[in-house]
Amino acid sequence: MMKLRIWDEGGERAVPASIEMVEQIFAPDAPLRVGTEISLTDAGRWLAALALEPASLRPGEEAVQFLLSGGNGGTAVVTGRLERQEAVRRFREFILVAG
Repeated sequence: MMKLRIWDEGGERAVPASIEMVEQIFAPDAPLRVGTEISLTDAGRWLAALALEPASLRPGEEAVQFLLSGGNGGTAVVTGRLERQEAVRRFREFILVAG
């Protein structure tokens, strides 16, 4: 079963992964703090997002953004900073590929 984990100041929470839960966690009004890590794991694949606050924002950018990393077996990839909407899209895609 795919797991969605959230690590923040309150500790770690693990819940069954679903698109609805991903959308709830990344919702614009969700209380995400800088340093919060959100991850999905499924049969050797993983995707993680780290909430960060860039030192300088580009025009129109959100204050909280995400650094994503993911992998499959021995391969890993890290992105540059992404906005919330793109992070949600990639988490949805991860879940759909497993489905």
